[in-house]
Amino acid sequence: MKAIVYQGSHLVVVVAALVFLVGSAPGAPASAASKSFLTLQFGRTQLALAGPGCSASPGAVPLGSVVRQMWRLGYAGTGAVALDITGQGWSSCRGRIRYAGWRTLQRWHHRYRFHLISAGRHYTDVRRLRPSEQRADICGSLTAFRRHGFRAAWGMFAYPDDHSDSRVQQHITAGCFAFGRTYSHDVNTRPGLRSPWFQRTYSIDGGACNLTGLDCYRIVTPVWPAHYTSPRLLASLMRPSVGQWRVVQMYRFVRGRRLSGAIRWNCRGPNWRGHWTTRIELYCAKDYLSAVRSIPSTVRVVSPTAVARAWGRAPVLP
Repeated sequence: MKAIVYQGSHLVVVVAALVFLVGSAPGAPASAASKSFLTLQFGRTQLALAGPGCSASPGAVPLGSVVRQMWRLGYAGTGAVALDITGQGWSSCRGRIRYAGWRTLQRWHHRYRFHLISAGRHYTDVRRLRPSEQRADICGSLTAFRRHGFRAAWGMFAYPDDHSDSRVQQHITAGCFAFGRTYSHDVNTRPGLRSPWFQRTYSIDGGACNLTGLDCYRIVTPVWPAHYTSPRLLASLMRPSVGQWRVVQMYRFVRGRRLSGAIRWNCRGPNWRGHWTTRIELYCAKDYLSAVRSIPSTVRVVSPTAVARAWGRAPVLP
């Protein structure tokens, strides 16, 4: 098997040792097979829904508040970061979304052990780029993470909008990231993770309510029609069995209710079936945190890099 390494500015092809051929090679900690892993992930590390002029939107729950409450429960989150939407300050806005800046990310890392993975230098469909551009966008993104103090972002590459294929993953991404993110309802296992090193992330949707006969049941969310994900299902996803690794990805959080405007939601009431949002990337904070509180003590909440190390999978250029 050929592996790619860098020496100065020259690309050199070398033959990797046989032990590096598979992530389940001998030498990986045997105890890893007796553990269950969970990654609490946040797509694009979105701070919150934004109001006019990047002001705080009423009813939006900042991601920092959720990260802080998770830390109090003993858990650290992982955020996917695209460099072109991440400013140097505390935050920035694109449209109706506020994004965490590097100062915020560094503060979370120091206070709450918040981990990062890369979504590339540009939030773009890398399949449309030339191989040299793909390498610069994917592998080249790690330089910025190291410069800002995040030296373990190599655990996973989060393909923007799930735009990936086996060619890019095998010939580019797998050389500098342990895994490449795909969206799937399946769970990850050590034997099931093999070349080209795609992993499975469960993306949680908001959407129409789950009470048939009500108007909220007929809400049609943009992108694709979805119904609000059950918090009970969410809690069950946070209980992987021994030998499994589950990645649960969220986006933005809201509370209370907003019943007017293009972006609306209802998080009130104890019956989750009556909860709804008009955007799939919005979810009620109280339902998410309720699921987090139910995580068993036997489950290890970790970053993708920690799983890569435990399961013996390392890229050539970590």
